Amino acid sequence: MRLRPLELLQTLRELLGEFVSSLGRLGALSLVASLAVLSLALLVGRLEERERGYLELQRSRFAALRGVLSEYASLSASRGGGQRGVDPFSATVSLVDRLGLKGKATGISPASGGVDLKLERLYFSELALLLQELERAGLVVLELQIRVLSLQEGRFLNASMRVEGG
Repeated sequence: MRLRPLELLQTLRELLGEFVSSLGRLGALSLVASLAVLSLALLVGRLEERERGYLELQRSRFAALRGVLSEYASLSASRGGGQRGVDPFSATVSLVDRLGLKGKATGISPASGGVDLKLERLYFSELALLLQELERAGLVVLELQIRVLSLQEGRFLNASMRVEGG
């Protein structure tokens, strides 16, 4: 015997009606309230479990960040904080010249304890190489401002930085 959907719904309705009438209205109401409380408790438990997972993820990320920072600090300490006695202005000028960025340098000026450097229309790789070479030379970039330019020829960077001796 196969029931159509409407017949199935009507049969369920009749069964539910008989169940409610046997329990009485108060019993049916308490059953519905119990099911609602149980559903709410399960929902809260799942939300708490998800939050606990997020908290563990944040803890592991923070531990990884702490490890990277301590490794970086020990690396800087083992290098002795860069080369002492290096003139930041002359070292920066020679680096810019050696890397072939002289035509892109719009401003190199001595500043208190360092040098202000402005470069235009740099490729990403050129800026990365310059920063790497500055670090190798024992110079520290204290401030760095980067603007991304989208031109017809491609994407370029304008960079402005303050470089000081290590």
